[in-house]
Amino acid sequence: MVKQSILIVGAGIAGLSLYRALRQRGLDATLVERSASLSASGAGICLPANAMAGLQSIGLKHKVLDAAHQVTEIEYAKANGRTLTSGSLTSSPFDEQPFVALRRDALVDILADGIEPIRFNCAPQRIEHTQEGTLVEFSDGYSQFFDLIIGADGIHSKVRTLAFGEEPIADLGVSCWRLITELKDVPQHPRYLIGKDDAFMFYPLGNNKFYCYAQSQDKNKRLLTAPKIELLKRFKRYEPCVIDALTQAIDSDALISGRLESTTGTQFYHGNIVLVGDALHGCPPSLQQGVGLTLEDTIILARLLSRYPYIQALPRYQQHREKRVQWVVNESNRIIKLANKGRFFPGRLIRNMMLRSKGPANMIGWQRLLQDDPLTKVL
Repeated sequence: MVKQSILIVGAGIAGLSLYRALRQRGLDATLVERSASLSASGAGICLPANAMAGLQSIGLKHKVLDAAHQVTEIEYAKANGRTLTSGSLTSSPFDEQPFVALRRDALVDILADGIEPIRFNCAPQRIEHTQEGTLVEFSDGYSQFFDLIIGADGIHSKVRTLAFGEEPIADLGVSCWRLITELKDVPQHPRYLIGKDDAFMFYPLGNNKFYCYAQSQDKNKRLLTAPKIELLKRFKRYEPCVIDALTQAIDSDALISGRLESTTGTQFYHGNIVLVGDALHGCPPSLQQGVGLTLEDTIILARLLSRYPYIQALPRYQQHREKRVQWVVNESNRIIKLANKGRFFPGRLIRNMMLRSKGPANMIGWQRLLQDDPLTKVL
C-alpha cells in the first residue's frame, strides 16, 4: 500500500464517495468544503444501473435502496401526455442493477454518515510547489503540505482553475428548474414529456412524491430572470399535472433554477493535482450520469492510489477514464442540441420519429455504458 498525504477539495457527492473509497482501501485524506455545511441543492437525483453498481462497490447500495423508489419502465411522451415510446428496465442489460430516484439530501446524508471531520468554510486559495512539497493555503488562514490534491469541487472548480488556469465553461443556452412536489393520479414511473424546445420530467419518489425537472431553450436567460408566472405560460401546452407541479413549487418558493453547462477541457491531472466528478466532466443530465460517472471516477482512482504512487496512478487514471468520460459529455451535449431542434416543426417530426423507432434516448446511452463496465477491468 502506498502512503500519501491526500487533500480532497469538495464535500459533495464526489468528495464524500472518494473519501469512502479511499478509506475502504486503508488510505486517509483531509476533506475540506467551502460552504458552511453539506449542500443538498438539486432537489432530487436519479441513479441508473452504473450508479447503483458504484454504490454497491462502496457498500451503500442497500442503504440507498431503503431511501429510494425503484421503477421498472420509462416513458417518453408529447407535451399533452400522448406516449411516443417506452422501455422496460427488467430485461438485460438494464436488470443488472435497479433504477431508482431519491431526494438529493438523502443521498448526501448516506454518503456523509460516519465521515468526520469535514473542514467547512474552507477552500484552497493558493497552491505552491516547493522543494519541501506542495503547500496549500486555505481561506481560513491555515496552510499545509500535501502529496496529492484532488478537485471534487464541482463544475466551477477552484482546484481546476489553480491547476490549469481559467478553462471556459460552455453555456448551452438552456435554463432548467428542479422541484419536489406531491401529485396524485400520476403514473408511478419516470415520464419524459417533450414539447418544442422544452421538456418536463417526472421521477417518482414513492408515496405520491415526485422529483420534477424542467428545461427550456433560453439563450438570453429571459425566462430564467422573468417573474415565475412566465414559467407557467411557457409550459401551458403541457398536461395539467405539469402546471399543478409548477404552481405548487412557485407558491411554496421551492423551485430551484439554473443553467445547463458543460466543461470544455480534457485535462484529468497536472502534476500532483487531479479532478473527479463534475470538476472533470460536468455536463447536462441527459443520461443521468452525474452520480454514475462520478462513482466510477472515485472508485477507480482510489484503487490506483492504493497500488501506485500518484506519479504512476494519475496517468493510469486518465488512460482508464478518458474515452468513457468524453463520450458521456459529448453525448449529453448532443441530446440537448437535438432537443433544441424541436423548436421548428420539421425538427420535432424527425425527433419524434427517432424516438418511436429507436426507443428512449437515455436507455440507448445506458445500454452502451453497461456493455463496458469499467469497475470490472484490471487496472
